[in-house]
Amino acid sequence: MASNFEFYSPTRVIFGKGTEQRVGALVREYGGTRVLVVYGGKSAIRSGVLDRAEKSLTEAGLSSWTLGGVVPNPHLDKVYEGIRIGRENGIDFLLAVGGGSVIDTAKAIAYGLAEPDKDVWELYEHTRKAQKCLPVASILTIAAAGSETSNSSVITREDTHQKRAYNDDLSRPKFAIMDPELTKTLPDYQTESGCADIMMHTMERYFTNGGNMELTDALAEGLLRTVMKNARILHTDPANDEARAEVMWAGSLSHNGLTGCGIASGDFMSHKMEHEMGGMFDVTHGAGLAALWPSWARYVYKDCLPRFVRFARNVMGVTADGTDEEVALLGIDAMVDFYHSIGMPASFHELGIAPTDAQIDAAASRPPALPSARPKSWASTTSSPSTTPPINDRRSAALRFRPQNGILKEIPRKGRGHPMDEKDLLIFLTLADTGNLTRTAEKLYLSQPTLSKRLQNMEADLGAALFLRSKQGVTLTPAGEAAREVIQRTARELNTLREQLQMRKDTICGTLRIEVSIDYSKYRLPQVLAAYTAQCPDVTLRVSTNHSRDCLRTLQDSSVHLAIVRGEYDWDEGKILLEREPVCLIRSRENASVPLRELRYIGRDSDPEHMSMKARWLMEHKMEPDAQLNVDGLSTCVAMVNAGLGWSIVPSICLNYFDGVSEPLFFADGTPLTRSTYLLYRKRESELPQVREFIRMVCAMSKH
Repeated sequence: MASNFEFYSPTRVIFGKGTEQRVGALVREYGGTRVLVVYGGKSAIRSGVLDRAEKSLTEAGLSSWTLGGVVPNPHLDKVYEGIRIGRENGIDFLLAVGGGSVIDTAKAIAYGLAEPDKDVWELYEHTRKAQKCLPVASILTIAAAGSETSNSSVITREDTHQKRAYNDDLSRPKFAIMDPELTKTLPDYQTESGCADIMMHTMERYFTNGGNMELTDALAEGLLRTVMKNARILHTDPANDEARAEVMWAGSLSHNGLTGCGIASGDFMSHKMEHEMGGMFDVTHGAGLAALWPSWARYVYKDCLPRFVRFARNVMGVTADGTDEEVALLGIDAMVDFYHSIGMPASFHELGIAPTDAQIDAAASRPPALPSARPKSWASTTSSPSTTPPINDRRSAALRFRPQNGILKEIPRKGRGHPMDEKDLLIFLTLADTGNLTRTAEKLYLSQPTLSKRLQNMEADLGAALFLRSKQGVTLTPAGEAAREVIQRTARELNTLREQLQMRKDTICGTLRIEVSIDYSKYRLPQVLAAYTAQCPDVTLRVSTNHSRDCLRTLQDSSVHLAIVRGEYDWDEGKILLEREPVCLIRSRENASVPLRELRYIGRDSDPEHMSMKARWLMEHKMEPDAQLNVDGLSTCVAMVNAGLGWSIVPSICLNYFDGVSEPLFFADGTPLTRSTYLLYRKRESELPQVREFIRMVCAMSKH
């Protein structure tokens, strides 16, 4: 029999190609006037979706600010940064351009701005309930989390490695723009991780031994089959439009509550465990879910056997005869095969992490990560020890006290103790040489129990027996013989590396990544790099040029160590003024005595600050020239003036090779027109020797 339910999904979905161009009108329709655009990394910039969104907002007469650098498993610090920007600028609407992490960050910022006198993390700790939330909307670029239509957001607190969710209908987005084209730039691993996440949102609701509805089951099973089919297509044909559309729509339907209608709330245990492990190891969310689910399923399937049998038959296509238990296990195995077919892990070992018992205990001791997902019946469970409770009740009792310990300890993983270290290599080689545990322990000043324990850990880490033990001593197994060659080579390489590092300890080396404004790169950077490379010849330089605004975004994305920008930009970390140069009026020598009104004005598009400054000077001096000649760069502008084609306004940085007449400009109040150049960097990276030396050198050579 179906459980009572409420279905509430107020988010307006705008689905199809080019729909992001409507965002400005939509934000205005929902009352937004001052918009904070939240995005992730470079993909939003490279694809052009961020620029298109900002253009649409501007055309709709809206003011906007940006906050980039949101990472997977989004951080609380970024939320606090967004709240600060929002308070300073009177933000009244949040627009997320990205996937689940970006949308979740926008939701958290919206909570924080709506209740500025309270700490937003209290919501995720579940010590209070939100009373207000600013409106949120999204332009979806990743099909995965379903946050574009859900009431959920998940934030990670870096200092404590806590990954926590908060669910509240107040944060459901007003609208979601969904253009499948925007997902084509995703790497395959991210696409398939998204598919795993989508499926898990439905599977978490599907596996229950409470009430259910035939129609809801059919919707859930159909969604799962559709995602599986199209995930396989995208694994081999990532540009397939139809498959991307199917997966994107499935992502929204899987987490807006539809596939849980009439279901007894579902389990959500895999999500709870992944939040703990994800917070600790920073793994990709969907991949973490895939790695966890098979172990969870094998741990609980007997408590929910009819559902696992139905899943095996209707979703995984198991047709083999057998007992219900055999069919259920075949369904779980089929899901493992599916994960492997799309490049997803099905265990911690395949995920590439090896949590120790101590780490598992630490994760298991924390409060539940998703308390709001707990069925109401859990809180009032009074089952006696002699009564076998339903699946959700059994999990809930464990969840409240040591939530994931039992399940996690059964998960296959690469080692039960510590990961192998250099000491283990020495132990292996010494034991292989002596063939005796006692002599090896004496030579290495270890107790024999400690030695034996480390050997056990080593063999668990490698997944093979390395030594045969007997009364006569120990000998290498075939696996041990194979390992010895690799370990000997590794030990030699470590020694060589140590020697090289010792020789280079006083040498500045490594890689330095810089993004520089186009003008500075032409006129100042060559001299700086000449001096730097002479001083630091062992540093590998990675230099790129861009418009100043994009340089800042690249720095925000953590893609470079430093950025050199021209103009005034908000940056809360390291910021050094390198130069404040005069802005000049220039013309050729033959035009030196010709009135400006009789000459053609040569215009150049620049950043808003510089354009505004020029416009003010022109207005104050009653100069309203038509830019009969408009060019796209400083060097071109100077060349046109040199050729006698007119006059222009340019910063003095570009006048080293100018052969005409220049004069600095002043506003009517006597204030000079100037152009500023700044060096921007992250404080934590400024301690890197190659970064520190570049900062020192560029400052020494600056004109300020």
